[in-house]
Amino acid sequence: MREWMAQCRFVFNTGGRRVTRWLDCPQVALIGQDRLWQEIRSELRALDTLSTDLRRDNDWLRDGPSVIQQDVIRWQLRPAFDKWLDPTLPARRPRTKRAKGGGSFHLRRPTLGRCRQLNARWHAIAVPKVDGLVKFRRHRPLPDDLSSATVSVTPDGRWWVSFTSTPDPTPRSSTGRVVGIDRGVRHTITVHDGTHGWHQSITDSTDRARCKREQQRMGRLQRQAARRRSPTCNQPPSRGWRDTQVRIARLRSAQARRRRDWVEQTTAQLVRHADVIVLEDLRTANMTRSARGTPDRPGRNVKVKQSLNRAIQTSVWALFARRLADKADAAGVTVIRIDPRNTSRTCAACDHTDPHSRQQHRFSCTQCGHHDDADINAAINIRRQGMSSLPNGTPNRVQKPDTEPAPTRLRTTGATRSENPTRESEGQSGPAASRQTSRQAA
Repeated sequence: MREWMAQCRFVFNTGGRRVTRWLDCPQVALIGQDRLWQEIRSELRALDTLSTDLRRDNDWLRDGPSVIQQDVIRWQLRPAFDKWLDPTLPARRPRTKRAKGGGSFHLRRPTLGRCRQLNARWHAIAVPKVDGLVKFRRHRPLPDDLSSATVSVTPDGRWWVSFTSTPDPTPRSSTGRVVGIDRGVRHTITVHDGTHGWHQSITDSTDRARCKREQQRMGRLQRQAARRRSPTCNQPPSRGWRDTQVRIARLRSAQARRRRDWVEQTTAQLVRHADVIVLEDLRTANMTRSARGTPDRPGRNVKVKQSLNRAIQTSVWALFARRLADKADAAGVTVIRIDPRNTSRTCAACDHTDPHSRQQHRFSCTQCGHHDDADINAAINIRRQGMSSLPNGTPNRVQKPDTEPAPTRLRTTGATRSENPTRESEGQSGPAASRQTSRQAA
């Protein structure tokens, strides 16, 4: 099945190069914008016969299922370019898929074979051109309306099969609450009522010790990989280098799973207990750009900026906002994004804006003397600004700003596994579909 993933990657990259070859043309400036986009759209329409042409010219592609290769063009390549060409969507140009890391291929109806239950834990699925059934361990009950499945392998060597179905919205009742959330590095999120949330607990000594051990282990593994023979143009990598890379991938995968688990459970709790959620409209990609500069104009404080970028990326700001928007859309909760300028410099008591009022993690107003935690002060300003942007003032189902709702209970760490096995599936409430993942043991 790894060979099929390589075939899907080859079809995707070949189709992408064929569509964008006009952009790499030396005479692209002489063609004109209108002619350029016409040629790109004509190449998109000609992708229907790409799979057939590639299978005719490449013998190794005939070993894999043709339906899987056609689905790459139909469900991955063409939608990616359609989003890129749509001016209303902030989508980037589709990138070339790399062979490094894992891979995946999709099975859709009627290609998706019938699932068979072997016992209480193990199931099996029929995959085209595979003798027998592929067994996988079920982590949660499978829905009846399965529309597709994705077989994937992670860089640490774990195989997964994910089934897609129409999700149920997050169970909730109207509470009339307006929640303002400030995202930061010291606290991953801070609610206006003073509740803090961390994807890794900084107050639990056990969690702090585990994070420190993982950082030390990651440094040792990276130093080991640097001493061993890496892949070059003339020689393959050593076996020790490959083993070290697998250990690094396993450690990073464990950290990513903990962050994902915290995001899913925290966003589900916020959607259940709030009718309006206000966030800052942060441009995370721009905030984490490198400060290295160029040889002609080198950057300043590069090491400090690298540490800040790493902390922002570890705090999963973008993933938190995306999953919160997905679940809120499915549950009918309003999410408001506001301008983040001066939210941490404005006093929540007197509305005075002064950059000298912010002193690290403390806020002390230079005009009225108001003292508070800087993150809580920013969350209150975010909530107030979001309330002012609501149409027709404060609606009936939303609490007024002067009311004091009950504190929000957030999970402070993602290291502990949920006691309820269906809790994660309840929290995954995207607008279109959710994936229910089961581990595969082929």
